[in-house]
Amino acid sequence: MIRKRPNDRSTNRQQRSSLWQKCTNLRALKQVHASMVVNGFNSNYSAIRELIFCSAMAISGTIDYAHQVFDHVSEPDNFLWNTMIRGSAQSQSPLNAVLLYTRMENRHARPDGFTFPFVLKACTKLSWVKMGMGIHGKVVRFGFESNTFVRNTLIYFHANCGDLRIASALFDDSAKGDVVPWSALTAGYARRGKLDVARRLFDEMPVKDLVSWNVMITGYAKQGEMESARKLLDEVPKRDVVTWNAMIAGYVLCGSNEQALQMFEEMRSLGEKPDEVTMLSLLSACADIGDLDVGQKIHSALLEMGSGDMSIILGNALIDMYSKCGSIEGALERLERAAADSKIKRMNTTTPTKDPIKDPEMRSQKELNCWQMANQFALAFPLKVDGEKHIRECGKIIVLSPKLKELSEERKPLPGGSHGDCAHQRPKKRNYT
Repeated sequence: MIRKRPNDRSTNRQQRSSLWQKCTNLRALKQVHASMVVNGFNSNYSAIRELIFCSAMAISGTIDYAHQVFDHVSEPDNFLWNTMIRGSAQSQSPLNAVLLYTRMENRHARPDGFTFPFVLKACTKLSWVKMGMGIHGKVVRFGFESNTFVRNTLIYFHANCGDLRIASALFDDSAKGDVVPWSALTAGYARRGKLDVARRLFDEMPVKDLVSWNVMITGYAKQGEMESARKLLDEVPKRDVVTWNAMIAGYVLCGSNEQALQMFEEMRSLGEKPDEVTMLSLLSACADIGDLDVGQKIHSALLEMGSGDMSIILGNALIDMYSKCGSIEGALERLERAAADSKIKRMNTTTPTKDPIKDPEMRSQKELNCWQMANQFALAFPLKVDGEKHIRECGKIIVLSPKLKELSEERKPLPGGSHGDCAHQRPKKRNYT
């Protein structure tokens, strides 16, 4: 087991050495780790820190390897906790960030100003409102509400899925000098359809970055107010693919498919490269108006973009487009190609393709424990939440009951039972941007 090195002050900054900078994939990471073991560096705390940081943050898709290494560290410092929580929050399984924070509390490790923003981002990603309220209570309890980084993340959480009144209350004079809370609060009102308040905040912004412009353009587009969105598009000093995607998707949602295609041509003429989101909107437009010629051109552009590889979502959109445009042959060809690609992937993988959550045979004990712990965690909170009262109460209590704390540490399977509502919530899928 690896123990914490005493008097280690560099808990939240990490400078990667040239060796770790050369690790760009899981294979290289495992080779370096094997070399550490052979040369006796597996108990070197600095080397372990770099290994975990690299696998959790620097290399895409290696967070599971980071968890395996982290589980063998007996006394992690705050840097390791924060690195793992941050990497998990940014991964496809943000639930693990909340579970790591639970383990951190169970071990009586004191969180710092870097811990709570990462946990709050995970709650935002999961749309776990009551969980986020509980974390807000912890922020108040530990005295980090005045921390700029924490405060901005709290505003972001409440603006996205929490209580807008709390987000507005946090948006005081000290926050108004930073563009991040301005954009977060504006986005919160825009997403909830309160475009008048969002526009007032947008107009009052001392400095508008591209994110702020995109927030308002997207807000207008989602509400079908394309004239206002177009006016902002003409005023924005700089555009990116998100800006164009918002406009194209907005026209498609309004049924103005010809204008969506014209917007795409304007985008290309200015040298902006489309992405998968752009193509999905365009395929939907072609399907709605039955324009097979344009649809085939988009298909060709897709093949050039992905070098022949294509996601399932795009494949389904192509099948839909060919079918609605009357080209059954094209739809069947695409369907056969998708089936062939799926067969090749099954042959090239050693892991089953069944859903580990839905298929009882595929559920590992660790996955079951994680999901059942989350369900039990949800039950610790009242079903009807008064935001401010709940924050105050959660600042005084331990997040988990003593029994659940014990189960979290021992990783024993939990008995089945009633499920809390927040455990079944998933991050909401966006149509664009």
